[in-house]
Amino acid sequence: MKTSVQDSSANCDFLYRWQIEGNYTCSNPKPIKWPQPPAGWTALNCNGLVLGEGIGGYGAIGRDDTGRAVFGIAGATLEHNILRMELMAIKTGLMKASCLGLSQIQVRSDSLSAVQSISGRYKVPWYLRELVEEILTLRNCFRSCVFVHHVREINSCADFLVGFLTSCQEIHLCTTSLPPALSRIIREDAAGKTYYRM
Repeated sequence: MKTSVQDSSANCDFLYRWQIEGNYTCSNPKPIKWPQPPAGWTALNCNGLVLGEGIGGYGAIGRDDTGRAVFGIAGATLEHNILRMELMAIKTGLMKASCLGLSQIQVRSDSLSAVQSISGRYKVPWYLRELVEEILTLRNCFRSCVFVHHVREINSCADFLVGFLTSCQEIHLCTTSLPPALSRIIREDAAGKTYYRM
């Protein structure tokens, strides 16, 4: 069996696992930048991932309208469900934003399923309904709270945090002493670094 697919790591991995020979096609890369939130808003970038061997990771970072980090959270737990980890990242970020008294939140996730689960456009499995309900309750803590899907290429800070821990724990990073690699990504995003999406 031979098929033509867009060249991506996900497609390569899928075809390799199923031992399917593929013809890979490339599209022109589209330039994109991390969008700063409107004045007075906090952008909450979130991500979840299954790290392997039953460990799930989640990360959330809040940034103000200048791109400055307001908070950062990295967590890991015994979990193998990717959607649960994506939702856990959102819940954890909203809890932190609420504790800090932030009032206008723009939740950004690279998981379309997570965003659609919260908006009701995706039927949530029964075992995740309670988690979605907790997120909807947290949403009411803010004057404004919106959920948007952002592509992975502009979610680098949350990507960094999701793989930061290798054992089950949750840490809240000090924004004045962030890991150098994370600080660099934050500065580059705030300066308008161009990323490319295939």
